[in-house]
Formats: sequence, structure tokens, C-alpha cells
Amino acid sequence: MRSPQQHATLPLAAQSSLELRTRPWHYLPIAVLLLPSLFWIVEDHSIWPWDQAWYGEVTTDLWFWLGRSPVRWSATMAEGMYMKPPGIVWMGQLFVPLKEIFGSIEAALLFSIVLTQIVLLLLLFRIGNALSPNSRAVSAAGVALAAGAQLFVGLSHQFFVEPLQAVAAAWIFLIAFRAADWPKTRVILHLLAALVMGALAKATTPVYCLAPCA
Repeated sequence: MRSPQQHATLPLAAQSSLELRTRPWHYLPIAVLLLPSLFWIVEDHSIWPWDQAWYGEVTTDLWFWLGRSPVRWSATMAEGMYMKPPGIVWMGQLFVPLKEIFGSIEAALLFSIVLTQIVLLLLLFRIGNALSPNSRAVSAAGVALAAGAQLFVGLSHQFFVEPLQAVAAAWIFLIAFRAADWPKTRVILHLLAALVMGALAKATTPVYCLAPCA
């Protein structure tokens, strides 16, 4: 634990980061913002079309083979999404067992999207804090505007890859803002992890990430 005197001597950005880590209740309103989406996915019983149906099929295949045939599971992991990056189905397979809680596999998979969007809003909160460490209003406004955007809300009800791609892009922007304060090793590790996530999410991710990477 740091004393008040030690805390006061920290750089402003470091003080802000420490305060965020010691006050997790700041993040509770972010989860509350997604509660309407959670209610929606439980109540929605529509049939998934096109890409969503394909993602859902491969995701459930992965969960099926995970406990029955490691060889088939490995083959599906590698080739199940032969035309698209597999990030969403790799992540989604872990949520299939939640069908017992949500009442359907579709709702369980959409819950993974809601959690992904919570992570996105947390990253936006951190970016806002990096831009304006003296004011919570900037972070709160950024989160509120993003959470209320029509496209953001619409994607919370669809099993698409864009929320995961948005997390990777926001992560890279956060790295760009914090690179001056972080050790080089930390910057490189975060950057590699964010780029891998983006590549697994969607092939167009570099379009959104090349500028902040530079």
C-alpha cells in the first residue's frame, strides 16, 4: 500500500490509473448500460440468418467435439471457419454451456457479445481518462455516447465479429495514448496481443489499427 504522501508524488497519469484500480465501482454503471441488451437477447427467439447461423453452427460444433474427440475439435478449430477469421467461434464455444441459464444456445452466445461490449466500454473509459485525467466527465461522456449509439446497441443483439474487432481497435488506441508512460516491453506485449485479437476477429482490422500503431 502507498502512503498519501507517496501517492501525491506520482505523475498525474499514474495517480489516475492507481485510483481506477482501487475503485472498481466506477465500472458498475458500464455494466448497467448493457442490461437492456441482456434482457433483449433473452426475450428474442428469432432465427439467425446467413453469417450468424454459420458462426453459431461452428461454435456449437466446437463445443460438441471438445468433450468427445480432441482430433475433431482441433480440426474444427483450424478449418471450421475456412473463409473467415475464427475468433468469434473460438470465444463463443465457452458460452454454449450457459444455454441452461439463458434458455437457448443463441442467447448464451449473444451473452458473449454483451460481455465483449462491456470490455469495449471499459477501454473507452480508460482512453477518456488518458485524454483528460483531471475530469471524469470526459470518460463518462465517451462511454455514454458509445453505449447509446444505434450501431452499438444493434450489434449487441447480433452474433457478429465487429464487437470483438472494436475491442482490438480500442485496445490499440489505448496503447498509443499510454505508450509514453509504459515500459517498452509492456507496450510491445500489449500491442502484439491486441493485433492477434484483431486478426482473429476480422480481416479488415489493420485498416483501423495502422495509424495508432505507427
